[in-house]
Amino acid sequence: MNMLHIMARCLLVICTGTMGVLLVLGSVSGHDWLGMLGGLAVGQVTPLWPGLFLVALTVLFVLTGFQRRNKVRFLSFEKEGGRVSISTDAIADYIGKVEREFPSIIEMKTQVIPKRSNIDVGITVRIRAGPQIHEICEVLQQRVKEVLSSGLGIAQMNRVEVNVVEISSEHKAE
Repeated sequence: MNMLHIMARCLLVICTGTMGVLLVLGSVSGHDWLGMLGGLAVGQVTPLWPGLFLVALTVLFVLTGFQRRNKVRFLSFEKEGGRVSISTDAIADYIGKVEREFPSIIEMKTQVIPKRSNIDVGITVRIRAGPQIHEICEVLQQRVKEVLSSGLGIAQMNRVEVNVVEISSEHKAE
């Protein structure tokens, strides 16, 4: 059914685009393009405006009609009973639960990037100011590795990178 829809869309784009171009050419040139179109120019209607409308409609359809799909990425590995696949979004959500263990973290965003035989984890945090920021980041890295290894059975980690994008003061003026 998907292939049928794609073919119908392509046919519609080709037909409306061709008709629009023929109408525009027929109104601009002195050739008998209009005779081919079945006497559209008989009367007061000039074929330029319907032609431009069809060309614009075709361009608009092409630009908006085809949806971009986000490709869901999976981390797959073989187990005794078969293949197990976990989406990288699900892994990132699972890692995000670690944020609750760190009261000094204001906000944490996680990105999981699958590689050939392992994964990279990128963590972006907003954190409260304090003397132990470096230690908190190291503990966070270690904790993420533990959660992935013990909770999901993922031991193939290349690196866990923590990026601090904001250090917020303890006492914010509200």
